[in-house]
Amino acid sequence: MPSSPTTAPQPSNLNIRDYAAKGRRRSLEAEVAVLRDYAANLRLAATRAREAANNAAAQQQISFEVPYCQPQSVTAAVGTVEGTSFNENIKTTLMCKNVPNDYSRDMFIAVLDSEGLAGLYDFVYLPRDFKKKAAFGYAFVNFQGHEQTLLGMQRLQGFKEWKVPSRKVLQVVWSSPHQGLDEHMERYRNSPVMHDLMPDEYKPILLKGGIRIEFPRPTARMRAPHHQCNQVYHLCN
Repeated sequence: MPSSPTTAPQPSNLNIRDYAAKGRRRSLEAEVAVLRDYAANLRLAATRAREAANNAAAQQQISFEVPYCQPQSVTAAVGTVEGTSFNENIKTTLMCKNVPNDYSRDMFIAVLDSEGLAGLYDFVYLPRDFKKKAAFGYAFVNFQGHEQTLLGMQRLQGFKEWKVPSRKVLQVVWSSPHQGLDEHMERYRNSPVMHDLMPDEYKPILLKGGIRIEFPRPTARMRAPHHQCNQVYHLCN
């Protein structure tokens, strides 16, 4: 008898679903790989953007480490930055960064005095956050002359012996844009921070021979710090 023709096996519905599932899985895996590459590129771009921003910020201020030296050689130790020798200018105001947020103005003044700078500075301001009732983490100090300022920079740079638990290391840079005692007095004498409603610890102070003296009276009507009144009254009572 003639043999019956061989019939090719027909794929079952289960096999068809398996093939479709494998196809979708391969497609999803490919999409995941593309997304991973895209995410990696985004992370790389973000890193480069942060580096560019940090470099731009660093170029806007002069920051340098001052090696230890005797006071009489401070000027020589500071050296030259951006082609301008510091012993040829008259800058007297420093900005001290990385001050612990728990520090008060008087605690910061104690740091200045502990480093042998008592009587050499005539202006101190440690800005504070009204809502958090804490320091912003930086302070301004004006010295009586440029040589005293260089000495202050040498003594304060790298200070870390704080009276509160903190790993912060003090960084000292030139104050900008305000420089000198006159500019700072004019900057703050009409400022709301000098208003009578303000607690004393929030205000900048003037000194002469290490003794606090009265701040010049305002030359214009001083605006009350309306948006901070609740905090101020709480602190005053």
